[in-house]
Amino acid sequence: PKGFPSSTSTRGRGKYGAQRTVYKGVTYDSKSEAHYAMYLDALLKAKRIKGWSGQAKVELVVCGAKVCRMVPDFLVEHKDGRFEYVEVKGMETAVYKIKVKLFRALFPEAWYTVVPAKKALAL
Repeated sequence: PKGFPSSTSTRGRGKYGAQRTVYKGVTYDSKSEAHYAMYLDALLKAKRIKGWSGQAKVELVVCGAKVCRMVPDFLVEHKDGRFEYVEVKGMETAVYKIKVKLFRALFPEAWYTVVPAKKALAL
C-alpha cells in the first residue's frame, strides 16, 4: 500500500532522529514502523496472514537468569500457524546486535526477520 491514511499524524522524534508516527491510534517509533503496520493490515485484509501484534516482548534468560529483554516491533502469525518476529530497523546499535545473537542462540528455531527501514517505506 502506498501513502498513509488521513488518520495518520506525526509527533516528536525518537532518540535516533526517527519521527514518531501515529497509525490507527497507535504511536510507532518511526514512519517506517507505522508503514510496516499498514502493510501488515493489507496482508491481513487480503487473508495472506492470520494476524499480527506489535511490540512482542521476549525475555532472554540464560541458566535461569534474565539477561535482558528484546522487544521486536511485530509478531506475525502466518496461515500455516508459524510465528515470525519482525524488527524494522534503521540503525543497528552494538547492544541490538548482541541481543539478536543471544535471541538466535536461545531460540534457534524462531523465525526472526529484520526489515531495513527504507525497505519498509517502499512496501
